[in-house]
Amino acid sequence: MSGENRLKNLISQAKVKPDIEAIENELNKKPLISASELQNLDYKGKMINLAAATDAQRNSKKNEIITEITQLRESKLAPVREIITNAQNVLNKDSVTKEELKKVITDLKVIASTSSDNKLSKIIPPEPEKEGPKTPESPPPPPPPNPEPEEEEKFGEDYAELKATQQAGRRKIVENWKKEENYERSKICCYCSQEFHYDKNLEYLLAKQKAEKELSEHEAACSFKNKPEEAKNVKQNNWQKVKNTKNRYFYACRKC
Repeated sequence: MSGENRLKNLISQAKVKPDIEAIENELNKKPLISASELQNLDYKGKMINLAAATDAQRNSKKNEIITEITQLRESKLAPVREIITNAQNVLNKDSVTKEELKKVITDLKVIASTSSDNKLSKIIPPEPEKEGPKTPESPPPPPPPNPEPEEEEKFGEDYAELKATQQAGRRKIVENWKKEENYERSKICCYCSQEFHYDKNLEYLLAKQKAEKELSEHEAACSFKNKPEEAKNVKQNNWQKVKNTKNRYFYACRKC
């Protein structure tokens, strides 16, 4: 290329530089559009060729290229928007089938695992549902059975509400209470550490209720209730007496 032609080419490039930058700015918006996706693949060359044309002609070509980019971007975002709209509609339903929920979760996982750039074009819009028999909705789970009167009396009114592991723990405690002579339980005052042992002459729950009542009455009138420093000293002294013995204190589940 001669020096004169090179100079003309540089002038042409400088003249259309704002138009090319406007196109490139549009390409770089999210999701990105590659120049290879455009019908106007050599958009720079086409704009340079219009350097000698009127401003109206250059603007027309620039707007044509930008419109093509915008349409490509919209075609990539459309399936994503459709998935999100569908998910929102399912969320707003009063009842959702298992199949609907599974499809929504799968579609949202595709969005989450796909790049926000060119990979969005790989999301395939969902096909329209074919007419056919609808899958019947699963019936709601039956309410929990009412506990037998014997169970309530033996294991407590809240027995039916406990989890399986908690129910097993409650049964074990009641069984141990009956068959083991040295099986003891007690409630302890939070102020002075006085113990209220369960009465072995009673059934477990009755013994527990009796001890809780005695503890409640005692704590309401405990002489150390309003003497935190003295209460602290009493508890420390009691601990010194029992820490080296075989007695062990532990925390137990309030349910079982």
